[in-house]
Amino acid sequence: MRSRGGGKAIGSLGPGDDGFGLSRREVLAGGIGAGALVALPDMGIGDPSGARAGKSRRTASRYVFLYGTPTPGPAPSGSLVATTFPVSRPASPPAPVPVAINLASAPVLSPDQAVTALATVDMVADGAKITLTLLDATSAAAAHQGSVTVSGVPDDANVLVTPVFAPGSPIVSLVLAITVPAGKNLMRKADPGTGSLATQWATTWVSHHALAYFDQRSGDITGPFHLSGEPSLALTSAAANGSDLVIWTTREPQAGDPAEIRARASLSRLTVFPLGSGAGRLSRPAPAPWPGGEPLITLPTGDVARLVRGRDVQVCSARTGEVTELGIPAFGPGRAKPSAVTMQNRLDGTVFMTKPGIGVAVIADPAKKFRTTAQIQFPLPWAPLAAPWSKAVLSAAGDTCYVLGPAATGGICAYDVGSGKLAGSYSEGNQYAGLYQLPSGTLLAVRPENPRLAFFSSGLSPLGTADANLDVSAVYLHRSIQEPNPGGGTAVMTGYDTAGPIQNTYASANKEFGVDPTFWIRYFTPSPAADLFNDDAVAESQGAWDSGGPYVGCISAPRQSRLSGSAAEGQADAQAFAAAMLVAYHAVGPLQLPSGGRLYCWLDQEYSTSLSSNYWNAWANYIANYDFAGLGIYPLYPCLYCNPYAPYPSCSTIAKARGVNVPSAIWSSEPEPCGGPPGPSKWNPQKCATVPTKLWQFGEQDACSYASNVDLDMGAPGFATAHYCFHVHSRP
Repeated sequence: MRSRGGGKAIGSLGPGDDGFGLSRREVLAGGIGAGALVALPDMGIGDPSGARAGKSRRTASRYVFLYGTPTPGPAPSGSLVATTFPVSRPASPPAPVPVAINLASAPVLSPDQAVTALATVDMVADGAKITLTLLDATSAAAAHQGSVTVSGVPDDANVLVTPVFAPGSPIVSLVLAITVPAGKNLMRKADPGTGSLATQWATTWVSHHALAYFDQRSGDITGPFHLSGEPSLALTSAAANGSDLVIWTTREPQAGDPAEIRARASLSRLTVFPLGSGAGRLSRPAPAPWPGGEPLITLPTGDVARLVRGRDVQVCSARTGEVTELGIPAFGPGRAKPSAVTMQNRLDGTVFMTKPGIGVAVIADPAKKFRTTAQIQFPLPWAPLAAPWSKAVLSAAGDTCYVLGPAATGGICAYDVGSGKLAGSYSEGNQYAGLYQLPSGTLLAVRPENPRLAFFSSGLSPLGTADANLDVSAVYLHRSIQEPNPGGGTAVMTGYDTAGPIQNTYASANKEFGVDPTFWIRYFTPSPAADLFNDDAVAESQGAWDSGGPYVGCISAPRQSRLSGSAAEGQADAQAFAAAMLVAYHAVGPLQLPSGGRLYCWLDQEYSTSLSSNYWNAWANYIANYDFAGLGIYPLYPCLYCNPYAPYPSCSTIAKARGVNVPSAIWSSEPEPCGGPPGPSKWNPQKCATVPTKLWQFGEQDACSYASNVDLDMGAPGFATAHYCFHVHSRP
């Protein structure tokens, strides 16, 4: 921890380390899986007016919570730390203190910004014990806590817990996704390195949902209420108003589904439950896309808004279940790579939305069909998809938008909201991954390496830095604006990856590069910031055929903070990914599995995202053990897209994997020499030590200034990427 004038080192992060000011009893621990939380004091070192702070004003300290994965080295799970913010300026920035470890899911902030909800899961003699803890912002201590045991849950189950606050109500809903092993089958699987076949047991899993309700007044939990609809995907989206809980769920496709079910455009349903009830008062089919980590907010009207595909808002009436889809024109332009997207309620009833991957932030009015009332454009920041997702913030007054600086220079920029013009900037050459404004007005920028935390005044003056033994994936603010091998050999097989539909992309790519791609790689659920291949697999397959590259690889880009999380989160994301690929396979008759029987399934880990062992092992294991379409051949092979030389755990995490959890290949995002097809003459991507790099993204649209919405990729010498993709055998 150090200030501008120097400082002292802090101790290593550890649960219950008394050196951080919390006793062992005060550290919240438990859960099968992941997540850690740290508290950071907002010391008020950035006066909102930009003026230098005077003497301390007698205002209670409050905490900011940091969520992520502990360092150094690969960690099995994430953590939470906290820190306070008295309003006066201290001699040096604050030191974070540990609050919780082994969280079952990412924390959730209440709509009134008063408390943060943590969920843990412990396996006990008669089932799974779910504990909900509400942390007070002024003390970082447990203000309320309650537990409920779900009986009959086996020890090897995964339980994903999603707390849902209801504005204006003391009831906190708990949406439980319970995934249990349903059976074992012998499978023969090829070793990725040797190609030899090995016989081993494959586990199949089935998920269902349950609800429970915590009353903050009494501390009682009612439920669990087990819901019908099994088998379902574990991933859900949920929001609540003062009277109702609204949940999006998706039926898991089955190999034996009849043709009329396979042909359905959407397998998702929207169900509305009265708060406290396990019986839905209405349920209806929900439009695509499937639920998968997209931003949701509850509007002042009680309706729920859902930001999908990174460009459209679906407004759901909690009263009727009717869904109206509205486009955000400024978010319309597509890019090759998905972007982080955020959506936050403001006190005046408007909504602040950001899409840093195209350099746009807007203020929209839900009362006027989300009409844009202000728009700010800015150069694309570094790592616009990576965690944390907050890259741009709006001042409490709504007159200044702070954004991370351009990728080339880093730092922070400020824009006048009224004119959209640049009002100021500061850069010392550091690249930041996330940006937040603390309640005091201080700006907090998050870096990939220590000092991870940098503090700035609202006038962009640097105020100091702090070390944190935590790779930060998200920051929870209590404030008025809610934050919901050596190189060599000639590489082969140039293809494209894109976040946009192939049918809307291939013509411009062909015009720019003058060649047909050998393959495409497209995004599948859960990828909340991208157009999804499985939403319209027929049109996408037609586009792939027409482009001359009739091979489609599969990647999923979950909300990046989840990759620091638990086994339950990893399994839920993999389950949705596998189901999305199965839906596409069923929807397109000529879409065939690779002739070699290996479909590489990529998990997208961006640069400043940390990958926990719990998440990866559960994700990879589910993919590897998935009996695709009931064929009994287990053709899915887990693979990882990452920056191997990033300081965040990626290569170090997969180095600990064993058996089928070992990824078959690495797809490296660096370096980026750019250029067009056929790409660099020598194979020289970054590499992990234990898993071969088989694919290289040598040209990224933004870094290389490509006009078309594609990134360029090439396979390793002797590796034909297309042979590990879906094959569009004929035009659908």
